[in-house]
Amino acid sequence: RSFLEASVTTSRRRALSRLRGPRARDLRPERAELLRTKRELELARESMGNAAYAIFWVRADGTIMDHNRTAARLLGGAEDLREAQLADVFAGPRSAWLQIWQTMVSRGDYAGDAVWRRAGGAGFPVRLVGNRVSYDGRFYGCLFVADRTEAKLAEDRLADTNARFRAITENTSDLVFVLD
Repeated sequence: RSFLEASVTTSRRRALSRLRGPRARDLRPERAELLRTKRELELARESMGNAAYAIFWVRADGTIMDHNRTAARLLGGAEDLREAQLADVFAGPRSAWLQIWQTMVSRGDYAGDAVWRRAGGAGFPVRLVGNRVSYDGRFYGCLFVADRTEAKLAEDRLADTNARFRAITENTSDLVFVLD
């Protein structure tokens, strides 16, 4: 074989190698890293999906981008709430979401109580804890929501008991001792 033929053959092999990309054995570390990352992502997704709190990821306009299964159960309606408006579940004015969003944008987080509506229209108290998330050059909201129905009932019963106790102690003319 001549030098020219050998040179053309070598050049051809190099060109074919560039077209084919790195050899399969060269991709093993990247493939292993991709598989590890995929497993971690699946674990995180499953953990979030089964979390005790309802979790919503929302856009600035209040559109629900994603949510976990607990969120769908909390609202008692459709399994897929994506593209629904978060403002629709607030029992108060539609501007309630805008106020929460503005707080998250300015402070980076939000924590407070609100009243939401279930699919049938019944209102129920919730505790919202959220934060602003910056991703791909945009801001999003991540809200953790807990149903406070039982806690609110307990608070109301305690307030009633305290009011009765106060009324008894303020309206009695006898001496009252409290033993501890």
